[in-house]
Amino acid sequence: MIGVFLTLCFSVYSLIRTSKLTKNGYYIKEITGLRARYIESLRKQVAEFASHALELSKAKFGNDKFTELFRDLDLSYGLTKLHLNEENEIDRNLVRHLDKVKDAAINQGAEGEPINIKINQLFTYTQKVLLFEWQNLKYESKGKPLSEHQIEERRKAFVRKYLENDQP
Repeated sequence: MIGVFLTLCFSVYSLIRTSKLTKNGYYIKEITGLRARYIESLRKQVAEFASHALELSKAKFGNDKFTELFRDLDLSYGLTKLHLNEENEIDRNLVRHLDKVKDAAINQGAEGEPINIKINQLFTYTQKVLLFEWQNLKYESKGKPLSEHQIEERRKAFVRKYLENDQP
């Protein structure tokens, strides 16, 4: 009788434990998938933005094509900014790179460096940001969610490594 009772208790405990682990695994899998889609979406938005900027920089100012290309660039700029968090220093720096590319496209390279250089700087920085996000994603996909403190420490390390000498 005691053996049956102990087996029943152990079975209930195992069921509850397995249920929690399964829910946790599902949660991690879901969050990982969402973050992977965010990374891919940001990569695509930045590439489209750069493409629109380059097209606009080659268009003749004042004609209908210029106006259409400007609208496309502005839309792409807005969509890209919506992917970013203005409270995050890493994202704010990415917005500064976007601004420099947009200004170079509108001014058609008349002021400062040519747009190609600005786009290359944007791509280089974006690759660093995407690598940072990917590394966080890989860490969390192992079932080790990052605490707020760990996230902040990783951001500070990124800023020290990449932003101190990378001001657009």
